[in-house]
Amino acid sequence: FNQVQQKCDVLDSVSYAELVRCLSYNEKIQEAAEVYCYMSGKQVALQSTSFDLFIKGLCAIREVKSAIRFLSLAHCSGTSYSSVAYYSIMRVLSKLEKADDLLVVLSRMIVDGCPVEEETYFILIESMSLADNPDHCARFFNLMLSKGLLPNSETLTTVLSCLDKHSQMHMILSAMDQLISCSNILGS
Repeated sequence: FNQVQQKCDVLDSVSYAELVRCLSYNEKIQEAAEVYCYMSGKQVALQSTSFDLFIKGLCAIREVKSAIRFLSLAHCSGTSYSSVAYYSIMRVLSKLEKADDLLVVLSRMIVDGCPVEEETYFILIESMSLADNPDHCARFFNLMLSKGLLPNSETLTTVLSCLDKHSQMHMILSAMDQLISCSNILGS
């Protein structure tokens, strides 16, 4: 890569994707970032699977600000990415208890046209519970159920614990009725 960089050349898209993928897989994230910055500066798009792996690698070393910055750079170079990139960022923000930042990333995810799926709600509910915010926890839970998405046992436990702690169980009563009726249908 250094020879390519010295000649102000660019890698073909397959070699570029493979290099970033291998560097990310081998936890050489700083080197992957250097390659990505150089190639995106040359307006070369990176394959989404390699980009998603790169973002996961950044998040694994808690470089969430860099990961968010690279999402912006992806737009400029025509690099597409999936919800996986967003989920990686959102998980780290949740663990760092940065609920406000998480909501900003959620907004960007929606603007970018990524679907808000079960995993999104699971992360949001966990984060709102960690942030001790029963109102948002209940809102995301109710919204998830209104979209026809069902919680896993961990998410349901998280919601119930958060709301019970604040004596706010009434906030999800109609959603729980919906969940129970859905379970009865599934159990039939």
